[in-house]
Amino acid sequence: MAPALSFAHASGLHAVVRALAELHHETLRTAAEESGVRMSVANIVAAGVDATSVDQAEAVLTAIGERHPARAIVVLADPERDPLIEADLSLRWQPGTSKVCTELIRLTVNGEPALHLASIVTPLLVPDIPLHLWLTGAPRLVQAFNPDTVAMCDRIVLDSGLYPQPGVTLGHLATELARHGSALSLGDIAWVRTQLWRELSAQAFDSAQTRPWLEHLDTVEIETAGKTPSAQGWLMAGWLARCLGWDARRQRSITCVARPPVTLDRTGRALRTGIAGAGGDVTSRSVVLPEMDDMSLIGGLFSDTAADAVYAEAVSMAATLAAAVA
Repeated sequence: MAPALSFAHASGLHAVVRALAELHHETLRTAAEESGVRMSVANIVAAGVDATSVDQAEAVLTAIGERHPARAIVVLADPERDPLIEADLSLRWQPGTSKVCTELIRLTVNGEPALHLASIVTPLLVPDIPLHLWLTGAPRLVQAFNPDTVAMCDRIVLDSGLYPQPGVTLGHLATELARHGSALSLGDIAWVRTQLWRELSAQAFDSAQTRPWLEHLDTVEIETAGKTPSAQGWLMAGWLARCLGWDARRQRSITCVARPPVTLDRTGRALRTGIAGAGGDVTSRSVVLPEMDDMSLIGGLFSDTAADAVYAEAVSMAATLAAAVA
């Protein structure tokens, strides 16, 4: 059965707050005539500066909301344009015995207000439930790591791989993680994308035959696609340096540019690992990579808000490695 929908449009922050309250009240009244309604379990704010990434975020959050009720606020911000605050609001629920209420607010914020998004978004949040902030696309990071914003958010999610200067971005993230400590729970989509690579790399040295090779490992080279090494490549390098226990005097031994004895090569959805023995024999293994769409990646990062110490250490090491070759 198609979802029931309610829509509203408003201009100005006070009008947006009023329209949301009225729309929400009407939805609850209508739903109460049937068998109840499942309310939001989280606030999710997706903020970006380009329409394409914000449109994609809206589609992802709508899909997530159908499974996990949330108040989703999607913000398209442009501080360079004339001041403006407008919103399109939609509430939807599934008629029947088990309803899921999805609340979506699409905000366009221009001019000076775009530099103060926290004050714009706060009145629209459902109180006393978790708040997740998703930096969609590659927006400026200054506002997101303001102490007030960090204190508000249970988790901040971004994709370091979307920024044009991965080394600079990773350095910024390392600084913020060190500055805020346990107060900052950061989820990085680029880090999640390296998970299978990290698992297979560790498994390659998991046998009694290959484990001794680690003691004689002096250099690691990581090849990444594109014109410059990617954030994923540097995060992989940072993770390796952490696992190997290489200190600052040996950090230059890992660089982003896979050779025997262990290689990982991806073709489409197939990931092949190869181990070359002393006699030239190669032992290989192939696995099929799971589909990793934005909904599964973002949903997974929102479901676990615990601080990731391994990621924090890998970011710090990755930033140092990237800076060494800059």
